[in-house]
Amino acid sequence: SWVWSQILQCTTPIHPIMLTLINELVTTIVDSRYLWHLIPIDTDMIHNYLKSSEDNIPTKMLILLYLLTLNDQAAGEMAN
Repeated sequence: SWVWSQILQCTTPIHPIMLTLINELVTTIVDSRYLWHLIPIDTDMIHNYLKSSEDNIPTKMLILLYLLTLNDQAAGEMAN
């Protein structure tokens, strides 16, 4: 997806819009108020990137942010 390619290309300093982009992506994946939903980033792609020898810390931090935000919002949706 386009968002995944943006995450992979990030370097320091991470542009602040990336935080908003990830948060909005997760919201459109999880939020039940939307009539349509985006598809989550494929977990196999995430797993393959993390187990690769790539040592791009900004990308790894954004992946972590994505996963934590997705987990947090999904847990919040289940509680509602």
